[in-house]
Formats: sequence, C-alpha cells, structure tokens
Amino acid sequence: EGLTADGVVAQQPATRGGPACESASLPDDLQAARLTQQLARAASIEEVLGLVRENADAINAIHVSAALVTLARTHARTGRSHGRGAPMRSRPGMDVLLGCLARTLPDFHAQGCANAWWAFAKLRHPPPE
Repeated sequence: EGLTADGVVAQQPATRGGPACESASLPDDLQAARLTQQLARAASIEEVLGLVRENADAINAIHVSAALVTLARTHARTGRSHGRGAPMRSRPGMDVLLGCLARTLPDFHAQGCANAWWAFAKLRHPPPE
C-alpha cells in the first residue's frame, strides 16, 4: 500500500508468476491480486467497467475500491476535461459495479470506504443508498 499524489491509498497486492501466467491456472489469491492490478492499471473507463462485468462474481471489496478510484482518475483525466462521454451512471457496467459494491460493502475497511466516497465525489456521482 502507498499514498498517491491525490491522497488515496493504493492497495496493490504483490503477485508472483508474471504476465505469462494464465489467470485460470493461478490460485484464487493470485487471481484476485491480478484483477486488482488490472483494475488499477486500466487506461479507460470502458476497460475498468469491462473488467468489472467480466469478473463480477469474483469481485471483492478491494476490487470495488480499485475500480472506483481508477474510474475517478480516468474520468477526471478524460471525460470531464473534454466534455465528452455519457454520464457515469449510464455507462454499461456501472450498474454491475454498484451491485458489487452493495454485495461487498460489509467487507470494506475504513480506507476502502474512504476511497469509494472520494471516487464518488470526484465522479460527481451520488453513492448508492
């Protein structure tokens, strides 16, 4: 874990095996770590939400936090500054992410909650009730 320039704690578990390993052949904890890295390194809103849709059943609280933070950073860099793109709530996969958030909320720690609320504020998206 490390503090980023915008004050968000980055949660990036270490992985073994390198990029040549197939996710399906990795133990569950390494698959989870790989998904966290993929979410944190995603270059676009569509990539983040695509990963969420593809992995919805395996997503945990750390994944939700990573996805929301990456969405907020990407949106700030691309969406809002160029005035393009659909509102976040209408993007394909956002409903899946919000469902994952609802499902994993009991597993969130304080930092994950803070990261999620920060992301919702940056996205100007009301958090789910």
